[in-house]
Amino acid sequence: MADCFELTLSFDLAPDTPAELIAELRRHLGLESEAAGPAAPIYDDVLCPPDDWLLLSARGAAWKTGGITYAGLERLESGGWAFSGRQEIHPDQLEQLQALLDALLPHMPSHQDPVGSLRWYDDQVPQLLVPHHGRVVEVLTIIDSLDEAKPFSSGWQAPVSQH
Repeated sequence: MADCFELTLSFDLAPDTPAELIAELRRHLGLESEAAGPAAPIYDDVLCPPDDWLLLSARGAAWKTGGITYAGLERLESGGWAFSGRQEIHPDQLEQLQALLDALLPHMPSHQDPVGSLRWYDDQVPQLLVPHHGRVVEVLTIIDSLDEAKPFSSGWQAPVSQH
């Protein structure tokens, strides 16, 4: 049995994000020369994370969720940073992920947007990860049945801004 979540993240960071925090994010990407901790190894069809697993360093074919794993951090013209990624993570690493996202949150210019999603490997619908009262929280997506779902392109209307 697999134990993994599909994690997708996409957010910007302000120009004044502390260098130490950018270094920690880069370490999890495997970009820092002193990056400590390996990516999660797989033994006997089980994803086995060490205590200091690099959360965002996997690249290539995904193990259980299909598609590929990737992550990137790019400098913006404004001096800030743009981050996007898709990874597979073990449930034991959710606390480590929570700590990283909560540390980054105050430096995300838009506190209203979802910062990503989390999906158990065999679920069909992901849960949104959104800022709420200074933390990144999981919002349960409620749907009674996929039979009630409609194609995303049918009847689309731009949402009314709440700002």
